[in-house]
Amino acid sequence: MTHDIEGRLADIDREIGPVLERLGLEPAVTYEKDDIRVGFVPKEGNTCFSPITVVFDFVGLPEWYEATWVHAYIEKDTFSRRALGETGWESWKFLHTYHYKTGQSDVETLKWLRELVATEGVVPDGARTPNCIENPYVADLYRLLSTRFFDDVQIDQDLSAPGEVVESLSFVDDLGREGRFSMRPGDVHVTLFVDGEVFQTFEQDDLPKVRLVLRDLRNTPLSSQSVTP
Repeated sequence: MTHDIEGRLADIDREIGPVLERLGLEPAVTYEKDDIRVGFVPKEGNTCFSPITVVFDFVGLPEWYEATWVHAYIEKDTFSRRALGETGWESWKFLHTYHYKTGQSDVETLKWLRELVATEGVVPDGARTPNCIENPYVADLYRLLSTRFFDDVQIDQDLSAPGEVVESLSFVDDLGREGRFSMRPGDVHVTLFVDGEVFQTFEQDDLPKVRLVLRDLRNTPLSSQSVTP
C-alpha cells in the first residue's frame, strides 16, 4: 500500500503528542489491505497501551490518495478491570470494540481525539505489567474457585520461556490434596492436576464443567482419582 499518512501523523504529533507523552505512549502504524491503522503503544520501559486506534479507510480510493481525517474512523476497545481478591493481582478482560466515524472538521476531530485519548487512559499489557493476568480465563477460574470452593487460592505466573506465559492456580482441598490448574493464553484446554497427577481436562472457558469437576474431586477418595483425557 502506497497511501500517504505522513501529514496525519504530523497532526497527531502536534495536537495529541503532549497527551501521549504524559501517558508514556507513542504512535505505531500498521498497514493492512484497505486501511492504515495508527495505535498508541507503550514507549520503552512502559507496559500499558491506549484502547484508542485511528483507522484511515482507503476502500475505493486510488493508491496515491493522501489520508485525510474525513476518511478516518476511531476504534475504542472497552475492558473490565477485575481485582482478584486480596492477592494483589488484577485482570483486564476485553469486552467490545466501538466504532466512531469522524464527520467533523479537522480541528474538531483532533480536539475530540485528544480528549478521547486522555479520558480513556491506558490499559495494562497483560503479563508485561507486574501482577497483571495475561489470560482472562485464569481470572474467571480464580473467582469461581475462591468464591465457591476454596479459601486460599494461589496465583503464579511463569515468564521464563521466551514468548510464552504459563499462569497457574493452586489450592489444597479438605483432604489435603494439592490441586493445580496451569493455563496458557490461546490454548483451548486446561488440565487439573491433583498431587501432580492428571485428574481431568476440559475447555478453558467451560466454567459449568469446572464446577462438576470440583464436585467430583470432593467425592473422590485419595486412592481412586479419575482421569478424563
